[in-house]
Amino acid sequence: MSKKKDGTPEKLKHPRDKEAERQKELKQEKQLYCLKCGKEIPSSHKMESVGDGKYIGRCLHKSKGGCQRKTYFVTKEGLKGEIVDKNNPSTTSTTSTTSTTSTTSTDTGKDHLILGLLSKERTPYESMGRGIHNGVFYIGTVLDQGKKQLDAVVTSDRKIYVDWGKNEYNQITGEFHLNYRFPLFVDCMDYWWSNASITKWYKEGYTVNIKDLFEKIVALNKKYMMYETQQIHDYTALDIMRSYFFPLFTANSRTYHHADPGSGKTNQLMIYRALSFNPISSADFSSASIYRIIESTGGTILIDDFDLLPEEQKKAIIQHIRVNYKKFKTIRADGNRKNRPYAYKSYSHLIFNNVYGLGHDKVTPERLITIRLLKHKDAKDMIVNPDDKIWNDIRDDLYVMTLQYWKEIKESYNTLNIDGLTSRESEVIKPILAIAKVINEKLYQDILTWFKELNEQEKLRDLTDDWEYILLTELWDRVKDKGDNEEERICVKDIAETIVNIVSNPDSDNFKQTCNRLYAFVGGHLKGYVLFKGGLTNGRTRYDIYKKGIKQILEGKGLFEIVEGVEVVEGVTPNDTKQKNLDQTNEIRKIWDFCNTTKDKDGFSNEKALIAFIKNELNKNDPEIYYQHLLQNGDLTFYSGKGVQFTRG
Repeated sequence: MSKKKDGTPEKLKHPRDKEAERQKELKQEKQLYCLKCGKEIPSSHKMESVGDGKYIGRCLHKSKGGCQRKTYFVTKEGLKGEIVDKNNPSTTSTTSTTSTTSTTSTDTGKDHLILGLLSKERTPYESMGRGIHNGVFYIGTVLDQGKKQLDAVVTSDRKIYVDWGKNEYNQITGEFHLNYRFPLFVDCMDYWWSNASITKWYKEGYTVNIKDLFEKIVALNKKYMMYETQQIHDYTALDIMRSYFFPLFTANSRTYHHADPGSGKTNQLMIYRALSFNPISSADFSSASIYRIIESTGGTILIDDFDLLPEEQKKAIIQHIRVNYKKFKTIRADGNRKNRPYAYKSYSHLIFNNVYGLGHDKVTPERLITIRLLKHKDAKDMIVNPDDKIWNDIRDDLYVMTLQYWKEIKESYNTLNIDGLTSRESEVIKPILAIAKVINEKLYQDILTWFKELNEQEKLRDLTDDWEYILLTELWDRVKDKGDNEEERICVKDIAETIVNIVSNPDSDNFKQTCNRLYAFVGGHLKGYVLFKGGLTNGRTRYDIYKKGIKQILEGKGLFEIVEGVEVVEGVTPNDTKQKNLDQTNEIRKIWDFCNTTKDKDGFSNEKALIAFIKNELNKNDPEIYYQHLLQNGDLTFYSGKGVQFTRG
C-alpha cells in the first residue's frame, strides 16, 4: 500500500474514478479558448474549423475581460504559446558558436492566427440589392417575420438564403458567403419584387418570355406617351430592362429627358418608377445618403424636374453621372467615424428630366442618352398610376426575367461588335443593343440606326449651343469675303456683345451675368488663337484676324464644312448640297430675325404670327409641318400660355 508524504496510508482510487480523471484530462486537452481574451469557449458554441486544430467564431463572453469579437479559438497548448510570447518576447540561448547568439520564441498561437488569416482571400463588400456572386445572379428582398424584417437573397439557381436575425444563423454570409456592409434599405424603395412572384420562381419553376415582356412594355408606353418615332418607345422598354441587368455591363449611360412643360416628361418618369429595378425617387437626396442607398439597394434613381433641385444636390447628381457611369468607387469621409474615408459602390442606373437643359456642360452629356419630348396639341390626357395591378405584374416578370436571362445578356454584351460608332458612342449604347440582340435581330438594327441618327442630331444641336462655334461663325462671317491674308480688326467687347444677343435674352435676369462671362470667354479664346496679333486701342482689347487664319482654325476643329453649310449627301453634287444647306441656314436666320424683332418683354413670340411668317416669307406650302420640324429639331421651343422662343437647340 502506498503512503502519503506524512506517512499515512494513501486511499486507493477506484478504477472508475481513475477513468473519470483520464477522460477529464482528455477533454481539457481538446477544450478551446479565445485567442484574444483567453476565456474558455463552451463546446456547444458555434464555430468553423479552419484546419490545424484552429477554429474561427465570435467570442460571446460579456464578463470583465471578455471581448465579444470575431476571433480564433485555439487549444490550451496554442493559448500557452501566445501567453509565453507576450510575457517573454525573446529568449536568448547561449549555444556555443563562433560569435552567434541564437534567439528563439514560442509563437504557436500567433502562428495559428496568421496562417488562418492568410488561408482566406479578402472579400470586398457587395450590394444586398443585386449582383453576381459564386456564378449566380442574386436579387435581395425583405421578408416579414412578425415584427422583424429579415434580409434575404433569391438566386438564379432558384435558392433563397435568409439572415434569421441577431444571434441567429445568417445563411447569406454563412452559406451563400456574400459579404455586405448595409442591409436592404427597403424603406427607400418605391416598389420591389412581390412575395407571390418570388414563390412562383422558387417553388413552381415559373419562367417568362423576354420578347413578349418587351412588347408589353412598348404597348403600355404607347398608351401614355407620344413620340415621333417607334424607336423611342423601343428604347424606353429596353432601358427599363437595362435597369435590371445593369451590373452585367462595364459601362452604362444615363437617360435624360429634355422637355417643355406639359410635354409628358413626368408621366414618362412615372412609367420608369412603376417598372424599373428597385426604383427610388426623392426630391431631397443628400450627397451623403445617395451612395449608401445605391450600394444597399442597387436601385434606379429617378429625378423629376432636375432644375428645381438645390445646387448642392445638383452637383452631387452631376458628379454621380460623370463618375459612376463605370464601376468606379465613390470615396467619402464619414463624419461619424472620425472622418475615416469609405469607398462606396455607386454603380446604378439614373433617369432624370428638366426643362432648361444642362447649360454649357460638355462632359455630362457624353454620359447621357438624351430624349427630347415635344408638347403635342393632341397629347393623351392620361395619368400613370404606378399602383395599378398591370404595372405590378410586369414588374414581377422583370425580376424573373433577370434571373432567367442574365447569362444570355452577358454573353451578348461580351461578344457584341458594333460598326460605325466611336468608342465612347459604342460604350454608352452597347448595353441597350446587347439586350435588343437577344430579343431579335430586327430590333437590334432598328435601335442601332436610330442611335446613329440621334447622335448626328445631338452633335449639330450641341454646336448651335456651343459658344466657341458661335464665336468662330461670327469671325468667319466678317472675313469670308476678304482676301486670304487681308486683316480685319475686331474688338473683344463688340464680339462678346454680338454673341450674347444670340445666346441670351436681353430682358432676362441673367443677361448681364452672361455678358460678363462672354467678355472673358471671347478674350481668352482669341488670345489662344495664336495666329492673330493683339493689342490695346483706346483701352479696349483688339485682334487683327484674317480669312486664312480663321479657316485654318475651323478646319482643325472639323467645323469648316458645317459653318459653310456644306454637307456630303450621296447622289447629290457638292455644289447642289452647298446651296441646299445655305438655303436652310438662311431660313433659320430669317426665323431668328423674326423672333428677335417680335418678342415680348418676356422673350416670347406669337405662335400663329410665326406660322404665318413661315408661309408668306419662306413660301412654305405646309407651314404647320415646317413649324413642327423646327420644334422637333430644337430650333424653336413652344411654352404653353406664353408663346414660342428661338432656342437654337
